[in-house]
Amino acid sequence: MISVGVNWTNCLAELCERFLIDLPPQAQSIIIHTGSSTKLLKSKVSPEQVDLNLLSQRWRGASKAELNRLCLTFNTDTSIELLERSIVMLVKNKPWIYARSYFSKQACDYLSVDLINLGNKFLGELLINKYPDIVRGGFEYAILSPKY
Repeated sequence: MISVGVNWTNCLAELCERFLIDLPPQAQSIIIHTGSSTKLLKSKVSPEQVDLNLLSQRWRGASKAELNRLCLTFNTDTSIELLERSIVMLVKNKPWIYARSYFSKQACDYLSVDLINLGNKFLGELLINKYPDIVRGGFEYAILSPKY
């Protein structure tokens, strides 16, 4: 499982500099790609070589930072629940991308059972094919251990 103490940042270059990581340009372009990561990776290797492991999908209380990202008002008297979905995308059976997405109650109501029943399917493919009006938010990056 991914460590809770991971320090996230919204600047990939800053993260690489801080940890003295020299990311090849091709890896950087995949990581910061603003379109479908699934589609991009499947175009680089055969589609059968890209897989997904669902690590968790659960309701939990939102942090103040997450509420800000979702443009929701923070109220210290009440807790706002988010649906958090954590996955590892595998390329040729090797962990390549860890992703954590979270959704407000309103987003879940809109996405209905499609999101709840997604399981080991790719979120991006669902959104692109069935909900083209949904816009993905910003990214945050972290250095993670190869063990998940």
